[in-house]
Amino acid sequence: MKKSFIAFIGLMLWLVFAMPAYAAACTNLKPVHSLDDLLLQLYNNLDSDCLFQMTAQELSFAWEIVVLEDWNIQDIDDVDMEKKRAISIAESSKIYTDDLSNLYITKGQVRNLDAIEIKGTRDYLFKYSSFFKDGQFPPSLPTPYIIQRNVEGSLFIETSNFFSENNIFNNYKPLETYFWIGGISNLKISPIIVMSSAPDATLSEITLYRTIPSFIRRDVYEKFDID
Repeated sequence: MKKSFIAFIGLMLWLVFAMPAYAAACTNLKPVHSLDDLLLQLYNNLDSDCLFQMTAQELSFAWEIVVLEDWNIQDIDDVDMEKKRAISIAESSKIYTDDLSNLYITKGQVRNLDAIEIKGTRDYLFKYSSFFKDGQFPPSLPTPYIIQRNVEGSLFIETSNFFSENNIFNNYKPLETYFWIGGISNLKISPIIVMSSAPDATLSEITLYRTIPSFIRRDVYEKFDID
């Protein structure tokens, strides 16, 4: 009986230590079935940096999708970059649901910050011109905070066809930044989800930064009266 009890305790200890390291920190992760589902899980973890304490492999295991270690580095040429992009898309298509087959996810550094980046393939963006069809915000997330740029009277306004009837239902405007935070109290050290629109108001990437990136830090602090 004693030997059986010791064996049982040994088994339980093995199970505890064999579990992925993220279990204690990110207890709410589950298999991802859509882009909106993925964004909701990112949003629900904005109160900690637990996602950044996990490896790409651990995220892949938790979400059951392919999460690639960052390969977008400066010392590889365009040919290698395109080859790696093609490989990543091919790998993803074997695992992703239909809704995610045109996206790929990397975990690494963006603007010298730890980041998890979601990007659309060229074919997907050419077809839909943005992440979300019909220019809508992510349906499962609250309305984002918006950093607007003054483009009135600029060369862009004079040459752009964005403000046409074809874009009347697009929520996105040119050269704007949209972001989500988990709260204001720990804003300086908390993750943030950021989307920035291109001059034609399309969105080609969504980024979860470990902390607020420098290119919007001043605007974010001013919005919440933070010194």
